[in-house]
Amino acid sequence: MKKVLLINPPRNHYSNSNQLVIGLPLGLMNLAKYLQRHSISVSILDCLVGSFEVQQKDNHVVQGMPFNELQRRVSLADPDIIGIAFPFSTQYDICVETVKIIKQVLPHVRIIAGGAHVTVAAEDLMRASSQIDICVIGEGERTLYELVDNYSSRNKNFTSLDKINGIVFRDAHGNLQRTKPRENIMDLDELGYPAYDLVDMEKYLHNEYSYGRPPGLESVNRINMITSRGCPFNCVFCSIHLSMGRKWRSQSAEHVVSHIEFLVKNFGVKYFHFEDDNLSCDVNRFDRIMDMIVEWGIKINWDNQNGMRADRWTYERLLKAKKSGCSLLNIAIESGNQEVLDLIIGKKLKLKDVLTTVKMAKKVGIPVFAFFVIGFPGETIAQMKQTLNFSIKLRILYNASSAVMVATPFLGTRLHKICVENGYITKPIDPQNIANATLDNTDSIIRTPLFGPEDIKLLSMWHSRQMSMARYARLLFNPKVAFRKTVNKCQHFLKGRDFV
Repeated sequence: MKKVLLINPPRNHYSNSNQLVIGLPLGLMNLAKYLQRHSISVSILDCLVGSFEVQQKDNHVVQGMPFNELQRRVSLADPDIIGIAFPFSTQYDICVETVKIIKQVLPHVRIIAGGAHVTVAAEDLMRASSQIDICVIGEGERTLYELVDNYSSRNKNFTSLDKINGIVFRDAHGNLQRTKPRENIMDLDELGYPAYDLVDMEKYLHNEYSYGRPPGLESVNRINMITSRGCPFNCVFCSIHLSMGRKWRSQSAEHVVSHIEFLVKNFGVKYFHFEDDNLSCDVNRFDRIMDMIVEWGIKINWDNQNGMRADRWTYERLLKAKKSGCSLLNIAIESGNQEVLDLIIGKKLKLKDVLTTVKMAKKVGIPVFAFFVIGFPGETIAQMKQTLNFSIKLRILYNASSAVMVATPFLGTRLHKICVENGYITKPIDPQNIANATLDNTDSIIRTPLFGPEDIKLLSMWHSRQMSMARYARLLFNPKVAFRKTVNKCQHFLKGRDFV
C-alpha cells in the first residue's frame, strides 16, 4: 500500500516578528481525511508539537522539532510520498531547508509542496529547490489524491502528470510545466471533519503557544476551526483569493454545528477560534449557525480570528452572537479615511456602518477588536493620521481595542504589483523583511513620494502612546473598571502560588 506523510515544518522566528501561535494543522488534516476516505495510508507529523525546542541561529531562532528528530521520525515512517505545507511567505526558507533535511535520509522519496506561498510562487520555489517534485496550486484535496493515485510503487514516481489539473511539475527534460487550474470544491460538507484521529489532540488543547482567550477562559479547551473558503472581495493587500478563489464556499450550518457538538462531546472543547476569512459572508447561514448553537444547548465561547466585515451586523444579530457564546468580535476596518477605503484599498465599507456596529456591540456587551492598516501607495500622512485617530476614537468612546499594521506587499497581491511597477519597495521581499514589516510599531518596506518608512514608524509610535493614554483615561474616569482590573490581576498573580 502507498504511504503518505504530511508534514507541518518548524518555524523561523525573527526578533521583531509575531510570536508563534500554534493551532491545529487544519489544512493537512483535511488533506489526510480525503486520502483516508479513499483508503490511502496517511499520517501527519506536526513539527510544532512534540519534541518542541527553540534553537538559536545566526539572526533568528528556529521553533519546533529539531532536524535530527525530524529525520528520525521520517525514516521511521518510511513513506513513498511526503507532502509539506508552505503556509506563509515568511516561512518558505525553512520549508525548503526541511525538504533538504528529509532528502538526506530518504533520497528517493517524492516531495509535494502545497500552501498559500506555493500557490503564488510555485515556479520560483521549484527553481530554488530541485528536490521538490511537484507544487500544488490552490485547494489541494482532490489534487493530492490524484497525485497519489498516479504514483507508481514500482517506478517510485508519478505518471501522467500533464493530465492532473492544478500542479506545477518538471517534465522529462527538466522544464517546469503548469497544468490547467483545478475547479474548487463547491460543497465543503463532502470533506467531512478533519482527521482528528491522526493528531494528538491534547498537545493542541493546552498548548502554551495557542491562541489567547478573554480573561476567565484561559484554562478551557480551545480549538481553531474553518467553515468556509474563498473571498469575493478585492482588497489591495489581500492574497486569500489567490489560494482559495473568489467564489465564496461554505459548509452548511448543520454541518458546522454538528462538528462543534462532536468536538465538545469527544474532546471537551469549550472555546472555538473561527479562522474563516468571511465567516458572515452569507448572513442567513451565519444566523442559522448561531441559532442552532443555542437551540441544541451547546455551551461554548467563540471568536473570529481573521476579522469580519463591520457592515453585516444588526442589533438582533449581535444579540444572537452574544447568546451563542461570542466573547470577542474582531472586525477588519483597515482605514479610518473613507477615500482610502474606497479608492486605494477597495474595501467597499462605510465608516458610518463601522461606528454603528461598534456602538451596538458595546451595548450588547461584546468586546471589539479592530484591524487597521496604514502605509498604502497613494495614501497621505494626513489620511493615516485619520486612521489612527479613528482607532483612538473607538477606544475612548466604545472601549474597542485595535492593531494598526503596516501595509506589506505580499507576492501576488495588487499591492505588490503596484509597488513593483512604481519602484516603491525598499527592501528585498524575503522572509525576515516580510515578517518584520507586518507588525505595528515597525518599519515599512514601502517608500512613495508621499511618505517613507521613517514616517510610518513615527506614526505607529505616536498611536501606541495615545492608545496607552486612552486606556489610562478610561480607568481614571471609570473607578469600577479600574477596581475590577486590579482584582483580576491580583487573582491571576495569586493563582497557584504557595506562600510560607
